[in-house]
Amino acid sequence: MPEITPLVCTACGSQLKPTEKEDRFICSNCGTEYLAERNTAPVFVRAQSQDNVSPSPRGKRDAASVLIELLDCVPDAKKLDRLLDPVNLLKLLVLYGWKEQDLKQQLATGTIPGELLLDLLKREPNPDVLLTSLGRSKRG
Repeated sequence: MPEITPLVCTACGSQLKPTEKEDRFICSNCGTEYLAERNTAPVFVRAQSQDNVSPSPRGKRDAASVLIELLDCVPDAKKLDRLLDPVNLLKLLVLYGWKEQDLKQQLATGTIPGELLLDLLKREPNPDVLLTSLGRSKRG
């Protein structure tokens, strides 16, 4: 029987417990699904993107899943880059009603900027409207 190396969930940090027979397994703490890629070399796993996945109990998500969700909302990389620019993101969040002190506190406790942008995109799903409110050209 091959040895199974202990793995850690990328979303919440809990120890994952894959079995030798399962190709898919789920983190028992936060529900992130993983797919085991098996061959003669060591086993590698990657998180599967899920719709409507609730964040881990600490409210944090890994950067990769946030980026995938952001690219679904803003497929134009240049526009996404402008929206994720720290100065622009802060301006937009304050413009849409967030308090600067609250934002700084969230960032200090581990919330990644992409999560803040996703929250903003729930209020205003059109990235061109956000860019226009920054006074920038709509063209990428």
